Amino acid sequence: MIITRDSSSIIKGSPSIVDPCLYDSRGKDSGDHFAIQITLDCAKPQHSKKETTFRRHCAIPVPDFIEDIKSSASLLCTCGAVDDFVEAYNSDVKFLINKHAPLQRKTITLRPNAPWFTELRERKHNRRKAERLWRKTNLEIHHQLFKERCREVGKLLMRPKRTYYSDKIVECGNSQKCLFKITKNLMGHKEEIILPSCSSDEQLANSGIYSWGKLQRLETTLIIIN
Repeated sequence: MIITRDSSSIIKGSPSIVDPCLYDSRGKDSGDHFAIQITLDCAKPQHSKKETTFRRHCAIPVPDFIEDIKSSASLLCTCGAVDDFVEAYNSDVKFLINKHAPLQRKTITLRPNAPWFTELRERKHNRRKAERLWRKTNLEIHHQLFKERCREVGKLLMRPKRTYYSDKIVECGNSQKCLFKITKNLMGHKEEIILPSCSSDEQLANSGIYSWGKLQRLETTLIIIN
């Protein structure tokens, strides 16, 4: 039996009842139960992205940078007020840094720390090393080595991940709340507190359309936000 809400879109299509064909060692039917096959409409949650800025200081040509400093009159000047000298020094150094190491932008993917990620760091390092070697030489033997490293990391990744979530489900016991929390986390569902629209907190509290329990939760939420 499958129980879902009418508004739920997790089930894709209609369920079908099939005979699992379970037999014992003597070839006889071992049960009178049927299996229900369904297709779930769920996908891997997308990671959030963030735009960051950086400079490639290691790529600065040191001889050219030194020559530009020597040719700068304000950097070599030792007379005048201290404040003017510091301001000129900061502006000229900033100009030279922007010239040799301009500010660059890139978008990075924010990946959460996986609790089951333990001994895979060295294996992933070997996979990246094999990939760089293959892209550098473009040889078939290096391509096969890279694919072998990918399969190795994939197998090792699924084993600790499966064990971690299996232990978490066992720890839930009879707690349906804990089990639903784990499944929501796996499917990428995040609980968001949606407050009703109002012009002020006082008007919302005095409107009288919310029950006492809802007002308590709302008051707690407003305290946390404030």
